[in-house]
Amino acid sequence: MTERRKKEYNKQRRKAIVADAEKILGLAGEIKQMDSAEDVPPASLLNKLETVEKLAHRIKNKMQENANIAQARTRAARPSQSGL
Repeated sequence: MTERRKKEYNKQRRKAIVADAEKILGLAGEIKQMDSAEDVPPASLLNKLETVEKLAHRIKNKMQENANIAQARTRAARPSQSGL
């Protein structure tokens, strides 16, 4: 992958992370406004909580991907020690 393509890929990944985080914040606000006095949570609340969970996992995976790329770059930059 060329350096320009890597930068564009990272830029798109960051945008996706920010967009997902904004969605989580919006859903969190909606969840907070819901009446929690009921014994059984409404289906809409459960759906929103599931969506928050999915978005959080997606963000986590994208962040781990970023960490894995950084580790690979670090390993590639180190001189080989196989001759020792």
